[in-house]
Amino acid sequence: MSNMLKVKHYLLVIFSLTAFISSSLIYYSVAKAAPCPTSDGGYGSVSGNVNISSPGSYRVWSRIKANTTAGVNNNSYWLIVDGTNCFVVGDSQAAIADGQWVWVDYQDASSTSKINVNFTSTGNHTVKMLGREANVQLDRVIFTTDTTSGACNPPVDTGDACAVNSPTVTPATLPPASASNLTASAASASQINLSWTASSTPNVIYDIYHALSGSAPIKIASVTSLSFGDVGLSPSTSYSYYVITRDNLGNVSVPTPTVSVTTLSLPPPATTTGSITGTIKDASGAVPRRSHVSLLVNGSTKTYSPTSTGSYAISNLPPAAYTVTYSASKYVTQSYVLTVPSGGTVTKHVILLKR
Repeated sequence: MSNMLKVKHYLLVIFSLTAFISSSLIYYSVAKAAPCPTSDGGYGSVSGNVNISSPGSYRVWSRIKANTTAGVNNNSYWLIVDGTNCFVVGDSQAAIADGQWVWVDYQDASSTSKINVNFTSTGNHTVKMLGREANVQLDRVIFTTDTTSGACNPPVDTGDACAVNSPTVTPATLPPASASNLTASAASASQINLSWTASSTPNVIYDIYHALSGSAPIKIASVTSLSFGDVGLSPSTSYSYYVITRDNLGNVSVPTPTVSVTTLSLPPPATTTGSITGTIKDASGAVPRRSHVSLLVNGSTKTYSPTSTGSYAISNLPPAAYTVTYSASKYVTQSYVLTVPSGGTVTKHVILLKR
């Protein structure tokens, strides 16, 4: 599994992503902004709008939960306002405790480099939260001009006390990461086995879809395991499959790439061979010289000679009707149609007459 799939779910798990604006209006200079990224690096993103009722400079607070354990210092994300004001929020291991919700208002690991955005116009402005590191969670972003009150410097709890007016960023929830490496193999004429690599998102369900050629996909199962056997299929038939990951909130991932496989053909019906036995003699009971038994088997003529006592046995014959010819030097040739049953034996005793 790629690093992209491992970390995409955890960066921005948005429970109630809301931006707030305070009614007090205090002006600040615009903070230094970093060059804007063009990709989330596979860590996920959430976009929305914030409605600004009064032009001016706004402090931006973000409530994040970092992952700084075991030498992993992941504690930042990209904030992009109106597509051009871009900030690396946080990025300070010392100030951001692992596994706790912490309010951050600075950029580039410098607590003195505050994130201030100067809005020169009212109305909706775009806000985008872009993944930068694995396993960093974000649940609220606040735009406020209140930088002095105890309730908003930093915000308390979920930051509700910062806001008098409450314009909101469009709520959003990142989908779970997709499963990967989906494979399918035909186990028999009626079963196809599937397996895949787990999503990096924990506690998910895998919805399995299959489709016949030219038909719409249908969901055939929902499992928590990493494999599934699709049974009751038709022989020599092609089926296509993909898997969608679903979390406990009902959010779904992008489907895995589709794989196709054909069930095995039915084996030919099992057949049990039969045999023809008997004796060849003349009217006196003697065995005619140079006597033979011949018949056509699978397109080829087979000839057998009797033993010294005149007996013969022809085995391993597929069930069928055979024209069996009995002949000997100076004797009249005789032919008979004998039907050999599956697993059975036909006995034919023949007395040849002299010419």
